[in-house]
Amino acid sequence: MYVCVSLALIGLALAALSQAEANGLLVSDASRRGVGTTVHSVANAEDKECPSWYSPRVFPNGTSQCKCGSELDGRVKCFEEDGAQKAYLMVCSCIGTMEANGSTQELVSACPYNCFNEQPSTYSWPGYILIPQNRSELNQSEFLCGYFNRAGMMCSRCISDDLTPPVLSYNLSCIPCVNHWSNWIKYFAAALIPETVFFFIVFICRISVTSAELNAFVTVSQLISEPQFIRAVYIQGITDPTSVALFMHVIFAIYGVLNLDFFKTLLPTFCLYENMSVMAIMAIDYLTCFYPLVLLFVMYVCIELHANNFRPVVWVWRPFHYCFVRFRRQWNIGTSITDAFATFLLLSYYKFLSISFDLLTYAVPYNIQGEPSQNYYLYYDGGIEYFGKRHLPLGIVAIFVILVFNVAPIVLLLVYPLGLFQRVLNRLGPCRGIHTFVDAFQGHYKNGAEDGRGRKTRDCRYFSVAYLLLRIVTHVIFVFTRDKSFYLVGCAFIITVAFLVLTFQPYKKKIFNMVDAVLLTSVVFLYFSVLNSSIHDPLVQWLAPVSILGVVVFSLLPFLYLCGLFVLRYYMKFKDCIKKHRAVSEGPHLSSLGEHSSLLMPVPVPRADHNADT
Repeated sequence: MYVCVSLALIGLALAALSQAEANGLLVSDASRRGVGTTVHSVANAEDKECPSWYSPRVFPNGTSQCKCGSELDGRVKCFEEDGAQKAYLMVCSCIGTMEANGSTQELVSACPYNCFNEQPSTYSWPGYILIPQNRSELNQSEFLCGYFNRAGMMCSRCISDDLTPPVLSYNLSCIPCVNHWSNWIKYFAAALIPETVFFFIVFICRISVTSAELNAFVTVSQLISEPQFIRAVYIQGITDPTSVALFMHVIFAIYGVLNLDFFKTLLPTFCLYENMSVMAIMAIDYLTCFYPLVLLFVMYVCIELHANNFRPVVWVWRPFHYCFVRFRRQWNIGTSITDAFATFLLLSYYKFLSISFDLLTYAVPYNIQGEPSQNYYLYYDGGIEYFGKRHLPLGIVAIFVILVFNVAPIVLLLVYPLGLFQRVLNRLGPCRGIHTFVDAFQGHYKNGAEDGRGRKTRDCRYFSVAYLLLRIVTHVIFVFTRDKSFYLVGCAFIITVAFLVLTFQPYKKKIFNMVDAVLLTSVVFLYFSVLNSSIHDPLVQWLAPVSILGVVVFSLLPFLYLCGLFVLRYYMKFKDCIKKHRAVSEGPHLSSLGEHSSLLMPVPVPRADHNADT
């Protein structure tokens, strides 16, 4: 059955990709190599000026031609219409001017802006925007950066100093901003108060998102609320704003909680201070990642100091004395803290990865002659040179975060089952924290020991690494394809992980193998439903209602699973309480039966006679 579903997915993927390429959402290798671009033949391009947006290209045999778009990473296409040469710019590309050596030259580059304003023409070039023939109109054209109130090379700056990008938002446009201390209060209230409430709910209720019940749900939620995917939906206008946008706002807000993005799609836009750069806005988002880990450390220190009767802590936390006593009596504080650390590390895992890659993603500008720039620039802030003086500190921090919070857990989970690593841990002494941390990720997988029937199981603890790699690979594919071929490559990887889960059955409880496969497959269907909802070809208009229905159904499926799990869990607790209540209520009744109680009570087995044995 699963093979049939996979074949159906592949067919749907190929159909969606073919239509997406026809609508400009994908760029084929042919277009990147310049196949299909117009060549304006000139006997000698150096003797005659080439048309606007064409540039001369000299061949080894001495002939020359005016070429357009063939060496600009496929981002410019030219053709002749009504006797006039016209040029089109690919969406999600920026074209601007830069002063160099006393002259002005045009540069073309990939950028996250200008991804939505596709303009139809009589000569259909879907996915491309008509470039003005007059170069003086280039910086005044609203279809380039004007919608975001931006200007400059790669739309790198706001059009005025009193505008700045908003915080806690996926919106990259510049908004009016006034410096005021209340902006910081708004930021801390919107970012940290919901996260603090969520932290105490998870810690007090001892919710483990690494458990078998929640592992797939958390993974799927983070894939749905992936920042690159949300920007693709919003900036590129994939969804119809009149019918699906509000629903997607709510869906992203719900699943974004498990990426530590609380109501980010529902908050009104606001700024911190004037002329704040995009890089600073992205870097300050690290605060929401580190905050629960720091809060967990502070709580552990306070509990230990309170247990040792440290006077200042005892006096300050006297109103919460009962809570501290309960923690000490009912919980193993070290184990609970380690489990909570594993939980919040997993919740912040995708966000650490996303912010770090945003700070490390670069773009290469091309001049109009097709020559790449010698310097690379940041993808989200084209005014900052890649690993230049302004970018170097943030780049080092981003690399450090990836190594410590994304790569190190994978390495630890990989080497932990090895005998050599176990011997090293034994020589270092008791490392309960490491054992508890690893068990939080691998405890619900088969470990190679015998099951209840005496059969030896397969060691599947490495599947904990597969789910972390799934997050990394899908994000990296999204970053480097920028929503072009992700719907084929990324979804193929997700389907592969689901197929491996069904094949190897890594969980101790078999039901969760099917749950993981179904939820992962639902994400693939959701991605393709979103892609199909962007197709406006009259030949496939019938797909639009089906795609919108698919968006609704497959986005709600993980949430319905969580609701069902919650109801089942509390139903079982309620059922246990009823049984205990009946046992207590029947106790006095049984004791009052007197001599007839022997009919209901078990008959004691007489002991053997010792003298008879002797």
